[in-house]
Amino acid sequence: MACSSTIYFAVRYTTGDGTVKDETRLYFFLKAAEQGHAEAQNVLGLRYENGQGVEKDYVKAIEWYSKAAAQNLATAQFNLGEMYNNGYGVKPTQQSRKAT
Repeated sequence: MACSSTIYFAVRYTTGDGTVKDETRLYFFLKAAEQGHAEAQNVLGLRYENGQGVEKDYVKAIEWYSKAAAQNLATAQFNLGEMYNNGYGVKPTQQSRKAT
């Protein structure tokens, strides 16, 4: 399945537009993300960060945000920066330990 059609189905499942709204949407986002679609990677990052339809996992959120950010997706770059800024899913640095 082409990446553009996979993300199309993921968005349709998310909005419920013409489909039954269920967890199947995660399958399509995952497939699109694995095919390199930056928006889908960012959506998975959001879902893992917030525990939406998946178990909350900051490490996985950073992984997906990083992949999307590497493709210059500004929202993913921002989300990744916020994760680091808040210390979610990362080990504290020596500098931050001294400040606390």
